Amino acid sequence: MPIDRGAVGSRVRVTFRDGFNCVGTVRRVSFDRRGRQKILVEYSIGNERAVRPSLPSQSVEILE
Repeated sequence: MPIDRGAVGSRVRVTFRDGFNCVGTVRRVSFDRRGRQKILVEYSIGNERAVRPSLPSQSVEILE
């Protein structure tokens, strides 16, 4: 399932090359002028991290 604006509120698994892996909730999906996607994931209350799936070191998977 692709990550789009309809995924807000979905639970996701996020993996980074630096070893930071988490399960969180999609809070916002946005696109820059070049069409690159940025997903804001809240992984604990008040803690958020931006994910850019276009980078090979970052991945997001929707949990079902």
